[in-house]
Amino acid sequence: MKKLFSIVFIIFFFLFKHSFSAHPLITDDTRTQGKGNFQIELNCEFEYDENLWSKGIDTIFSYGLIDKADIVFTVPYQFITSDEKGISDISLELKYRFYEKEGLSFALKPGISFPTGDETKSLGTGKTAYSIYFIGTKENKNSTIHFNLGYLRNENVHDEKENIYHVSVAIEIPINEKFKFVGDLCGETNPDKSTGKPVLVSIVGFIYSPKENFDIAFGIKFGLNDVSPDFSILPGITIRF
Repeated sequence: MKKLFSIVFIIFFFLFKHSFSAHPLITDDTRTQGKGNFQIELNCEFEYDENLWSKGIDTIFSYGLIDKADIVFTVPYQFITSDEKGISDISLELKYRFYEKEGLSFALKPGISFPTGDETKSLGTGKTAYSIYFIGTKENKNSTIHFNLGYLRNENVHDEKENIYHVSVAIEIPINEKFKFVGDLCGETNPDKSTGKPVLVSIVGFIYSPKENFDIAFGIKFGLNDVSPDFSILPGITIRF
């Protein structure tokens, strides 16, 4: 009960003080926190595209409802320009691992995002959106591979495409007990109605765990075609308790 009150306090602290998978990966994994355990992620993205920089910070809270299921609450804060900055659309997701055997596991992750961002400043969609992801993880002797298939019902007021599809695959390669290299390859429907080209990106980076419950992550994301952002820098930290 004390841990639950701590969670509520932390959520409200972040909401009113500034009121964003294992970073730097986009592809999620089937791992869950375990019943009663809590995780906080602070993930940043510094994006460069067409000679302009933008940045965002995601504060992500994950709580283990049961051993196989987490509830995930994300508060994104965006800095688009000096005048266009603030909380974007807050999301709530449930990740449930429904199968696990011999290093292979599958999970489903439905979610909903709320129109908390100011759509007139391009900080939100202006409407409630829904998503669902299928997640697969295969643990091998010298690597772990993750696979995602996703669908987003992108309800919005910006005349963007409403049906967004996602596919991605990621790999983790441990070097030792504290350090691992990670890579990601992702494709997603471009919400821009003027083009049929998907957004294609790749990520390379690492995760360093100096302690069992503390991770430091860093990655670089590269656009793979002319409709994708040029590149992004992706630092982040994760704390579990």
